[in-house]
Amino acid sequence: MTATSKAAKTTRFKTRVVFLPLLLSVLLGSCTSSMEDQKDEDQVTQSKVSEVSQELSSKEQTKKEVNEIISTKLEQNGFKFEKKKNAYVRNRKDYQDEITVQANNRGDFYFHFGRNFPAVANMVAPFQSKKLFSTPDLTVWDSSMNAGPNFSEHYKIEGGWSLSPETKEEVKLQLFEFIDEFMLPWLDKFPDLKAARAKLERRPMIKVETTIQILAIDVLLNDKKAFHQELDRSMPSIENSTSHDSKDKLLAFLDDIYVQHPEFRQN
Repeated sequence: MTATSKAAKTTRFKTRVVFLPLLLSVLLGSCTSSMEDQKDEDQVTQSKVSEVSQELSSKEQTKKEVNEIISTKLEQNGFKFEKKKNAYVRNRKDYQDEITVQANNRGDFYFHFGRNFPAVANMVAPFQSKKLFSTPDLTVWDSSMNAGPNFSEHYKIEGGWSLSPETKEEVKLQLFEFIDEFMLPWLDKFPDLKAARAKLERRPMIKVETTIQILAIDVLLNDKKAFHQELDRSMPSIENSTSHDSKDKLLAFLDDIYVQHPEFRQN
């Protein structure tokens, strides 16, 4: 081996010796940076999860405290709390009443309540969109937020409350009055299907879900005249609705009705 080739070999060896530590340093630095980035991302994710969890727990805590206040009062009036529905339920022969507590993470809360006629719910269920507040079966319903001195549902105070240690006793008295003076009497305005239909007919705007409920009641009451009057009144608005499936829902419901009750088909 010549002196020149020995020198070249030595140079290559030295280069490798110098290069390998540099390469390892770069790789380790990259791994460390990647681990730090992942750690930061994990911390951000955990922070967001914690915020959501805290918000949910605040809502649930408010609901829990409200339920503790009203449970005995409602039980005295025939209601029982059903965990599956997260609602107070009162069963009667022809209908079922439901009351739910709605809350946010700031301690504010209100009630959603209504009456379910199972005969109607069974007919309309395949053609209905799920309503708000996890109460898709209710035939007539309302919110305490619609109650107040200047609201559509007149009451002496507005039907929304803020719960805190300072307001708890005052809120408790107001809730008991609201249950006795407004919510229970409201439910009792609808002792039968005719009363429920009258409520639905007074709706401020025509929606396919409500129209289907009214038509179902007409079938149950065997009122062909009212059935076709409602159909004539609602069909133009539903045909012009921006909701593309509104007409399809109504036609599917009518097809089902005409199969089960051919006497309602207009000649």
